[in-house]
Amino acid sequence: MKVLNLVPILLWAVASVSAQTSNLQRHLPENQMPELAALLGETLQSARDITARRLVEEQALGAKIATRAAVLPQAKGNVEVRQENDFADEMSSGFDQRVIYGFTVTQPIYHWGINQATKEIGEIGYDSELLGTSNTMRRVLGSARRQYLDLVIAKQNREHAERVLDLTWRKMNLEKERAEGGTVSEDRIFQLEIDARRKELTVLRLAEDFESKVENLAVYLGTDSRRIRASLSDSIPTLDPLTKLQIESLDRLFTQAIDVDESLRRKEMEIEKIKRSVHIERNQLKPNLDMQLGVSQNALDTDGILREQEFFFAGVRVNWRVFDGFRTKGRTMEALARLKLEEEERAVLEESLVRRYERALSSLLVSSESLRIEEELFALRGSRIAEREKDFQEQSISQIQWDEAQIAFFKQSIDIQRSRANYMNALSSFAIMLSID
Repeated sequence: MKVLNLVPILLWAVASVSAQTSNLQRHLPENQMPELAALLGETLQSARDITARRLVEEQALGAKIATRAAVLPQAKGNVEVRQENDFADEMSSGFDQRVIYGFTVTQPIYHWGINQATKEIGEIGYDSELLGTSNTMRRVLGSARRQYLDLVIAKQNREHAERVLDLTWRKMNLEKERAEGGTVSEDRIFQLEIDARRKELTVLRLAEDFESKVENLAVYLGTDSRRIRASLSDSIPTLDPLTKLQIESLDRLFTQAIDVDESLRRKEMEIEKIKRSVHIERNQLKPNLDMQLGVSQNALDTDGILREQEFFFAGVRVNWRVFDGFRTKGRTMEALARLKLEEEERAVLEESLVRRYERALSSLLVSSESLRIEEELFALRGSRIAEREKDFQEQSISQIQWDEAQIAFFKQSIDIQRSRANYMNALSSFAIMLSID
């Protein structure tokens, strides 16, 4: 009965975690910007870091196959063809051709677990590299999101600078007309022209910055820059950030994240590999047992007379390295020291994960609250610019005043874009840490 009472509680907990995960994923950049989702879907697998990881995986697979050979039977053979002259045989007519051959199959029977440990080292190493690829994919995904958002802002910065330049030239032309009427000094016109030229340089620098960011993202994702431009969003959309309560409720996911964290699991795998290395070194000086069977042809028979003799054999072989000049002792000490070091590093890594989580949670809380305030202020500024436009249409303010109001609003629109990008980047980092992106 008690177990049945727990079922609704467990179902509620699972549903709660699922809802929290869904909330987090819904706010990720690619789920808010379809252009980014399409770009990542097409290019993520071709990213340079991902293709490099595939080669590392292939290398680890080769090592896994090689170490598996320790527990499998080994077969070897030899064939020798030569010319011989038996001087002891008075009937010998000179050199005769002789073929000597042998073929042996050896199967390890008992090696004190050394061969099995060797095989497991290869398997663990391969699994570790698979986790490394997963970790790399998350890192590439986070970096691609960040670069894409930076690129959208760079595009808007360039467009904003171009609009400001146009308004500055218009302002200068209007002031020139006033100067002809004697209401504006020539020095004022000179200063406006200098300002316009500086803004031209700003446009050129921002255009170069934009092109550089396009090329960098294209190289990073292993695609063409035209593909990047074609998938670039015009702006970062308006967001309704997660509330403080929603963010703090994600805390229960962290315990699960620790269990599946790739870096921590890889460290644990490294510890397991070293434990097996310790086992191998500790048993190097013990006798081991193999089974052999084969066929051989020997040039000498049992009484030493040179003639063909073929025989089959089967049996066991004992190998025993009695003394190796303290090599095994030294290698065991080395492996034990490495094991202790890795265990200490694992404890440090776990502590650092907790601190990183706390920083990521704090960063997400700050960026979320900042964005909420910025969105409210931007809405007020939008109302204000609408009022100024109405004033201009009613000729309550001059063209220059209207242009200045537009320039201020353009800058504020860039600021809100940066706040949205900061929030999305904080959210992305948090999701990557929780392994739920």
